[in-house]
Amino acid sequence: MAGANDPTTAGEPTAEALSAQADERLTAKRYAEAAALYERALALDDQRVKDWINRAGAVASAAA
Repeated sequence: MAGANDPTTAGEPTAEALSAQADERLTAKRYAEAAALYERALALDDQRVKDWINRAGAVASAAA
């Protein structure tokens, strides 16, 4: 049976896919959307250091 982090799980995006989407939103200066996507990626894999850093930047930029 496929696990929560298994990329073959139908309909469930992987942490990598969510992070890539967040990176696109961050580049487009859509900071609130980027932060939410990083949070979803981190919920799946909290060891993603780049996502923690980028999430912090997105949150700070959204608040500015």
